[in-house]
Amino acid sequence: MTQRFFSGRESWVFRADALEELCGHHPDLVGQVLSAGEPLEYLLYSPLREVDAGPFGLKGPSGSHALAVTRDRLIVSRDPHQPGRSRTVCQVPFASILTVELGEALTLGWFVVRFAAAGQLASETVFFQSSGIEHFRGAVRAWRASGIATADSRRYAEGWDGICAQSPPYVRNQLAPLILEGERPQAVLHVDETWYPAAGRRTTCASAAGVCAVTDRALLLVQSERPYQPDALVFAVNATCLDRRVLRNITLARNESPSSELLTMALDIQVESVGLQVKMPVGRPAAGALEGFLAEARRAGGAQSC
Repeated sequence: MTQRFFSGRESWVFRADALEELCGHHPDLVGQVLSAGEPLEYLLYSPLREVDAGPFGLKGPSGSHALAVTRDRLIVSRDPHQPGRSRTVCQVPFASILTVELGEALTLGWFVVRFAAAGQLASETVFFQSSGIEHFRGAVRAWRASGIATADSRRYAEGWDGICAQSPPYVRNQLAPLILEGERPQAVLHVDETWYPAAGRRTTCASAAGVCAVTDRALLLVQSERPYQPDALVFAVNATCLDRRVLRNITLARNESPSSELLTMALDIQVESVGLQVKMPVGRPAAGALEGFLAEARRAGGAQSC
């Protein structure tokens, strides 16, 4: 395949209709692992971002990337554009995926897939220019559409518009674009900012704003960064998506500090023998809604116990 000219520093993320439209070495990297006749459901190119870490403790090597979604797997190619560092291509079968994360903070965006590989937890992280997040949302929806909706006919009391309206704009703007057409909410928990007195400061944020939604297809969890003071602007927000069939348990733990009234909800996720725990602090304002949410989550299926 003829290499398309590029610098790795193109101005924007773009969606491609064919491998030949990708830049640089990425057509060859993705093409070498595609099976003959394997259809591409979604394909994008992301130029180089020279960062290796982001909010929420995210880490990953920098480079330009291509992301391909087929009928049963994700393919991520990386060109580090650095002497002595090899180009890579990673294949992630849908059946091995634990979580997919997507988020942004100012000009930085990120896509993270966590998966089981050879009995261990592995991950692939793509940092990108946040102006291209809509293209990555399309890729996440393409992956999510491969899941199977349950036959459960129950429906949450509100539609998505009402549910999203209860969250701050920076939270609902990350949740709404990931919802699939026809997807039905079955249990939703809203988490408000919770502030407590702290030594040397007037208050500290113990739990940031967020939302956790169980649907007939998945579990969607959106968390914002903790602001440094009340009413401060929030820039970093992370959305975590998982097929609810990989959810094994939901537990609650009471924190020792900053207040014994703060709870942490933990989602235990497992694929084969590989496990992962996703945590969400739940402050006092949301604690009263926890019992109902957990009961609904249990009836919705997925978790073995709550």
